[in-house]
Amino acid sequence: MTESVHREWRVYIDHTLDFTGRVLTATAVLDQPGFVANSLAQDATVRNLGLIREAAIHVPNDVRGAILGFPGG
Repeated sequence: MTESVHREWRVYIDHTLDFTGRVLTATAVLDQPGFVANSLAQDATVRNLGLIREAAIHVPNDVRGAILGFPGG
């Protein structure tokens, strides 16, 4: 893996962590009924989960596997 490719997927990992933080921040004060009643929090969560998915696609399978603890991610 070249240095530029290595650096590139690390950026996607950073993005994933940022998006995860946004979900946690947006939902930290909500219980389940509160979340169900809050369409803004739902929309933000769904949007960020989609962004996490998109970022994860750019991380090589072997790296995902190492992060998740099993081969192939």
